[in-house]
Amino acid sequence: MANNKFESTSDAINDAVGGLGDVASRVQKSASTLGEKASELGRDAVDAIEARRGTAASGLEGAAAGLHRNADRLPGNVGPLAHQAADKLGATADYVRDNTMQDALADLGAYVKAHPTQALLGAAVVGFCAGRMLSRD
Repeated sequence: MANNKFESTSDAINDAVGGLGDVASRVQKSASTLGEKASELGRDAVDAIEARRGTAASGLEGAAAGLHRNADRLPGNVGPLAHQAADKLGATADYVRDNTMQDALADLGAYVKAHPTQALLGAAVVGFCAGRMLSRD
């Protein structure tokens, strides 16, 4: 009779281990599916950004042209600063038009490696501003 108890306990353990294996397999499949869906969403987001690069570049160029047109009307030392800002906007428009999202991410990574403190401060400012905008809704 003691042997039967041992066998039934052993069977129960084997059943539990088998059940855990099935659960682990299902979790692994679900994680794999989730990873595939996340990758697909990431690709879709990059494609959407790539599709709008031209529009963004045109908007930046328009802003630069408007700033150049009105810079000479500004008082004192503000005019030359406005021209400089317009030149930067124009250069940004060229960058957006000429570079892919992957290029921009590579450049950002290089900047972060070269200037970690500034990058961290910039990320903090962006996070703060995003938090303020989201908390208003």
